[in-house]
Amino acid sequence: MARCIKSIGYTAKERMRMDQSSKGSVQIAWLIYSIAASIVMMVIMYVPFPGLDNKHLSFLQMGIATITILGSGMDFFISAYKSIKNLFANMDVLVSIGVFSAFLYSVFAVFGIFGASGHAFFETSVMLIAFIRIGKYLEERAKGRAGKALQKLITLQADKAHLLSPEGKETKVNASILKVGDTVIVRPGEIIPVDGEITEGTATIDESMVTGESMPVVKKKGDSVIGSTINKTGVLIIKTLRVGEETVLSQIITMVEDAQMDKAPIQRFADKVSNVFVPIVVAISIITFFCWYLIFYDVTPTLPLYGL
Repeated sequence: MARCIKSIGYTAKERMRMDQSSKGSVQIAWLIYSIAASIVMMVIMYVPFPGLDNKHLSFLQMGIATITILGSGMDFFISAYKSIKNLFANMDVLVSIGVFSAFLYSVFAVFGIFGASGHAFFETSVMLIAFIRIGKYLEERAKGRAGKALQKLITLQADKAHLLSPEGKETKVNASILKVGDTVIVRPGEIIPVDGEITEGTATIDESMVTGESMPVVKKKGDSVIGSTINKTGVLIIKTLRVGEETVLSQIITMVEDAQMDKAPIQRFADKVSNVFVPIVVAISIITFFCWYLIFYDVTPTLPLYGL
């Protein structure tokens, strides 16, 4: 599409790539913040601060956790909401429940709501988000490398081709307008614009972009050639057999794109497990809550047993 736009005199900018780059910078910023916030939380937990009581430190932790959840953790909550809306519980739902439960109880503990008291768990929310962020970053980094490889594949495509008419007249045209049955001429140093069959000539072809083999391959009349490979020597007359999405390069690009969009097997397995596990855990939790509250009129009678 970009080539077609350029051919009529306009300039096409890759807005999506710029948007992704900007979004990536924001995600990295939130990753750095969540890691820094986790370190601060650990310092508050283990380092004494003379002159500050636990109440003041709890409010400080609550402020840090609130910013972390609303900023760094918002992506997980949005994903969880969309998942629940579609009646499916993925891993983001599990993460969101863990983060929100720890944060909500901690707020109750700080303000003494519903009789909750004792130690707050703001650091749990912050550190959980930080660890998930690190995992997401590593995943996106791997996808980014695959994306760069994909861009390199796309740039291998020929923009122009030398079309031969039945009368032997040569015309320089956009490679995108070629169709099956057209005949093109490819000179040394040029990129072969289509998948086709050599009808005249002998040459050495660099097929490293497809096979990974660095040594050029000798091709002669009757041999097949792959679009986007490079003609090193000799002049070739090629009959077009495949164009557009049917070419080998286009199929490679499609497979790479599908691989990028698809989840890893372990991710699909985790989502399947969480789709069953999350509703069961939530149901048990709700039943337990109402049992304690309705029978004992207290939601925290067992916390002292665990040193909380």
